[in-house]
Amino acid sequence: MTSHYEATAERTLWRMPDDLWAACRALLPPEKPPGTRGRPVVPFRQVLDGILHVLRTGCQWKAVPREFGSGSTVHARFQEWTQQGVWTRLWAGQLHAYDAAHQIGWDWQTTDSATVPSPPSAATRPGPTRPIAASWAPNGMCSPTAAARPSAWSSARPTAPT
Repeated sequence: MTSHYEATAERTLWRMPDDLWAACRALLPPEKPPGTRGRPVVPFRQVLDGILHVLRTGCQWKAVPREFGSGSTVHARFQEWTQQGVWTRLWAGQLHAYDAAHQIGWDWQTTDSATVPSPPSAATRPGPTRPIAASWAPNGMCSPTAAARPSAWSSARPTAPT
C-alpha cells in the first residue's frame, strides 16, 4: 500500500524487511534456544510481524492470524518487551539512524498543548460538588391521580394533632 498523498512515499510495512530486522534483532533480548522444554518456541521475527499486524490493523490480540503465533503469545511478548524497555531502544535506534541519513531539523521541533497538559488554575479547577436536593416527581409506577396525592409511606402525610 502506498501513500495517496505522496507518490514517492515508502510502502506501508506489513512485514519486517530484512534490513530493518537486522537492526532490530541486535536490540532484542536473547531468544529461547530450540529444543528447550516447555511450549514450542515462536521466532521473534514472527512475533514482531504479529505485533506489527496488530498495530497496523487495530485488531484484538486474540484475532492475530495464526501465521504469527497465538495471539496470547504475541501479546505476552509485547508486554515483556514493553517492561524491558525494548520499544524505547528500538525507537531510539531507528530515530538515530533516520537522523544520520536525513538530518532531522531538531531546532524546528515543537510541542503543543495536546502533548503536554497545562497545570490547572484556580479558575478551571473543579470545586466541591453541590448536593442535589430531593424533589417530588411521579415515578413510572404512579398514575396521574396517584402522583398528585401523597402515598401512605410518604413523610408529607398529615399527622394527627397530639
